[in-house]
Amino acid sequence: MKEERPTAPADAHSTESPADSPAAEFSGSGVVDEHFLPEAGLDLDAYIASGDLTAIHHLTRYKWAQAILRQRSSAASVLDLGCGSGYGTFLLAEAQPQSQFLGVDYDPQAISEAARRYTLPNLAFATGDPTDWEASIGDTKHDIVTCFDVLEHVKHRELLLEGLTYHLRQDGWLLLSTPCGHARNVLEPDWEPHRIEYAAASLYDLLRRYFAVVRRADEPSFPERRIFEALHARGIDYLLYMNPVLCSEPIQLPNPYRW
Repeated sequence: MKEERPTAPADAHSTESPADSPAAEFSGSGVVDEHFLPEAGLDLDAYIASGDLTAIHHLTRYKWAQAILRQRSSAASVLDLGCGSGYGTFLLAEAQPQSQFLGVDYDPQAISEAARRYTLPNLAFATGDPTDWEASIGDTKHDIVTCFDVLEHVKHRELLLEGLTYHLRQDGWLLLSTPCGHARNVLEPDWEPHRIEYAAASLYDLLRRYFAVVRRADEPSFPERRIFEALHARGIDYLLYMNPVLCSEPIQLPNPYRW
């Protein structure tokens, strides 16, 4: 039987530009270059009170990641890929002090700001390009990788995903989000920094080429789905439709050109 696509309000697709969010102007969140900044602090309830949907969505994804990490408390190495201003990496590192966290972003200004704002013994930031992984990020294999609202910004997305499969442990997890609330792929999104906004079907096809298991937010058994359901219970829109996803069992094909 064909699965029915959920119907959602227009503002639940997470496709709105942070710079275009009316709440961002007044409630203390904003965007610098392509990076979201929670300028009113890291208290999710404060943004809920002000109705800042952009901030709510960004912070809730990291709250979900915190809950997932509690299931993997033995994780030694966690990479936050596309960490931007670093607030999310800090939230994760603060919640799990026994693990080491690395926030990576292509933008040296964002990394400089992250290092200035957020310091913990188990937290580091570095510039890096996931399409040139070995040269700019290194050869470490990570237990968990978070990659929130990054894929849609990257020109060569296949290189990012290829890098993930080689730098995530075989039993590791990828926590990923990207806007995918449209019925069809959007190749010229309204917000210029986005190179694509996927339809859910295309995003699933893409991810399954790189991971044997893709767990979807629209599944009732999705891990820690309760985090998003708590928003719904407060009347806050969040479209649970392939956003976020939890990917595992990275696929590495035999390749005579890799050594």
